[in-house]
Order: sequence, then C-alpha cells, then structure tokens
Amino acid sequence: MLEVTKDGGVATLSIDRPERRNAMSLGLARKIADRLDNLEKDSEVRAIILRGKEHGFCAGSDLKELSTFTLEQIAEAEREKASVARSITFMDTPVIAAVDGFTMGGGLVYSISCDVVFTAKTARWHLPEVALGWNPGWGVRALLARCGP
Repeated sequence: MLEVTKDGGVATLSIDRPERRNAMSLGLARKIADRLDNLEKDSEVRAIILRGKEHGFCAGSDLKELSTFTLEQIAEAEREKASVARSITFMDTPVIAAVDGFTMGGGLVYSISCDVVFTAKTARWHLPEVALGWNPGWGVRALLARCGP
C-alpha cells in the first residue's frame, strides 16, 4: 500500500494501490501519517518525496471503502485524512509532491499540502465532487492558500 525508500538524505513515500488508482483508504492515510512521523524524527532524512506509483498520484478517498461505513464513520475517516494533510504543512522536514498522471479530491489536497509541488505538464488536477454539486469535504482553504481564489 505504501512503499518507503531512502537514497541518502531523501526518503520517498510511494502510494502503491494500482488496483484502486492509489485511492486513499483510512489504513493508507494512517500509514502515511506514521511514516511521515518516523521520517520527521530521523535526523538523516533531509527531504521527503510523496508520490504515487504507476497510474497517478492519488484518486482521492477510497469510495468503495467509504460505502461500507456509516455516516458517522465516514465523517471520522475524512476528519482523520484531513488531519494527515494538515500535518504535512507543519513538518520541519521539507515534503515534495511529485505528481504524474492525476491527482484528485483528497489526493489533490495531499499534493498541495506539500512544501513544493512538481507536476507533469500532462497531469490532471481535479476535484470531481464539485461537478457533482458537492463541496469538497476538506482542503478548500489549503487549495485557496496555494492557488488563490
């Protein structure tokens, strides 16, 4: 689900759920939070790269997983995922997003929560919930802070 590699002072976290288009399950969000916390404490790590393997960065929340939750569980899961995104902005170690393919929904918010974003010209940045008439559950302030109104 999450591959961690180190090369010198650079650690790379690669989201690896190609069968779900790297969608963010609650378990994956928890693993990212745990790995980021450990890497923040590692004095040898000077920078962290967050990326998706294969098809794209992240397709957002795992809707298949969310469909098995009660409304209360959905709200709590989304709060926890949002907390992970916010925690990235408070890290002392620089976090770099490497976006290729696509980044959507919560994945987009994780991307823009990083200190630096490198994106392919062909990458698709998308909040699909907006076209459905929904407000994104979290991350709008981060998006506005990064990109402006």
